[in-house]
Amino acid sequence: MPNDEPLLNLKQAASLLGYKERGMRKLIERSKKRLLGYPVNGPTIKFFQPRPGDDIKFRPEWIQEFIDACTRDPEKAPLVTLIAKPKRDRGKNLRPGSAMRAASNSGFSSSLLAI
Repeated sequence: MPNDEPLLNLKQAASLLGYKERGMRKLIERSKKRLLGYPVNGPTIKFFQPRPGDDIKFRPEWIQEFIDACTRDPEKAPLVTLIAKPKRDRGKNLRPGSAMRAASNSGFSSSLLAI
């Protein structure tokens, strides 16, 4: 299956993705770890490197696959039904002296309250 499109170098691929070269190199290192069977946190990308130390190259369709895999479409997310919490009573129904009882029940000295 011949592909006539030229391979992209690291700088070109980084530019297409909006990455800096350093960020692209981190992505490659993560991808290499994943190739060795290690679990990784974050996305990985396909790349071509004939031998260690050789330049890393990318096919344009690999860049597009990466974009597609990392694209998040909120329109496709399921909707969540929110249930309103009942409002908390903010002390509207407190009776005289209830603040003192609350203070004594909480371990505070009622003598510290200035009522």
